[in-house]
Amino acid sequence: MQTNNQSTLYTPGLCGLINIGNTCFMNSALQCLSNIPDLTQWAQCRNFQSTIEYNGIIYVYTSLIKAMWSGENNSFNPQDIKQIVSHSAPIFTDYGQKDSHEFMNSLLNALEKTNF
Repeated sequence: MQTNNQSTLYTPGLCGLINIGNTCFMNSALQCLSNIPDLTQWAQCRNFQSTIEYNGIIYVYTSLIKAMWSGENNSFNPQDIKQIVSHSAPIFTDYGQKDSHEFMNSLLNALEKTNF
């Protein structure tokens, strides 16, 4: 789809995640979570008031969702979410193949600890 200013816009939500190493397990979990309407709507409406919030899991996750659903990207690098989940779940520190469900649980547990 073309706009009047000739910039390319993509369908919101149809955004691929770049495979960094062997991280397709992570990308599939993130794609699933990004298609939960209530969670995605919450992430898109989230605004940050303090610099402390900019460094946390909520900021990184909501930034990912906003990028995926903005219509401005056809792909996105999920490096920041991988890095921050790895802090609470060191098994994800390397770039090897892991279990998608285990990654999803680790991400949701990290979000839950923030009382989001």
